[in-house]
Amino acid sequence: MRILSVLLIVLLLAPVAGADALCVKTQKGRRVLGLPSSMGLVKITCDNYVLYVEDSKAKILANQYDGLKVKVKGKERLYAHSDVHSYEFTDLPEDFVEGKAQQGVRAYQQARRSFGALKDDPDAPTVFREAADFEYGMCLLGLGKRKSAKAHFGKWSHTASYYTPLVYELQAKLALIGEDFAGARARYKAIVLLPGIPQDWKYKGKLGDALVDLEEAKYAEAERTATELLREMGAATTLADPRAQAYVIIARAVYKGSQVDRYEEALQKLQAAKSIEGVSSALMGQVYSIEGDLLFIVKRHSDARYAYMRVWLSHNDEPANVAHCLVEAGKCFFNLSALEEGNDQAKSDELFKKGFRLIQECASRYRGTPARKTAVGLYRQYKPKNDKLTTGK
Repeated sequence: MRILSVLLIVLLLAPVAGADALCVKTQKGRRVLGLPSSMGLVKITCDNYVLYVEDSKAKILANQYDGLKVKVKGKERLYAHSDVHSYEFTDLPEDFVEGKAQQGVRAYQQARRSFGALKDDPDAPTVFREAADFEYGMCLLGLGKRKSAKAHFGKWSHTASYYTPLVYELQAKLALIGEDFAGARARYKAIVLLPGIPQDWKYKGKLGDALVDLEEAKYAEAERTATELLREMGAATTLADPRAQAYVIIARAVYKGSQVDRYEEALQKLQAAKSIEGVSSALMGQVYSIEGDLLFIVKRHSDARYAYMRVWLSHNDEPANVAHCLVEAGKCFFNLSALEEGNDQAKSDELFKKGFRLIQECASRYRGTPARKTAVGLYRQYKPKNDKLTTGK
């Protein structure tokens, strides 16, 4: 995601003042709406149109879960999100820009203040007030205030906005954390029942049943549901995320069900997920996370650490998943360190210190995640050894 640029505002809902422009996919490739094909000697393309957006004649009227409503030359048209490559708004409220910047460095308290000021500003455009309302709740989750976040999202106005299925999904995940399995199923089903909901979201909602099954230890049922839906989806390019998620669910069912004889099969399922084009960073993070878990349990610690580290370094969209991978990567380094003990002591010590730094990262920066408690325990357990290695005392 390009911070403070084209895709920064990917979750906006309503009209906003100023010129807008967007790049859409066509049968012949991509084209820019709202701007001429060239300006002077410069050809306008999807790579440079953001530099000329103020000259655009297009207007983004609304961003809904079923598409982006755009007005060009007096005519309105709805573009499905799968047909939109990127788009740009020109007018960004200062509080929104500041909130996203602070959120990007996990300064959630400061970000919450900015989003709070914007969402409560009656003079701010609706598009940004609703965006700020959503991000305010995300900051609460980032601060570990799960109950407050649940109450905040519980007040959400269920409109046709892009946010609505996201809110339902969050509510389902929060219900799962609280072991409210019936509530989680109801929230996932609500996504499926939204009028005009795109197919990718519909399948995400259907896969929700399998996700709940995993938490209820109904591993066979979870795998069966995911397999059936995977067969339904086929190779549809517009269903990249739900297809990848189905593979993840199958792999998790094998892993959590301790089906040792199928671990290699599960790893192959994850390779299939990796080969799908267009999978989001967050979903790919889940792929690498369960891959790490499978590799760890068969004691392939060197391979497992690379899978976990990919999540932290490249697919760090979901804090809970990142925290889990930091802890598990730390354990991998500890195990690799132990293997070098008495053989190559310098290498052993260096591996240990790398593992400790990952544990410390989780303990200090990922409050409110399930893995943090484990990280704090490991931090306290291994701090004396790390201090000795670091100071030599």
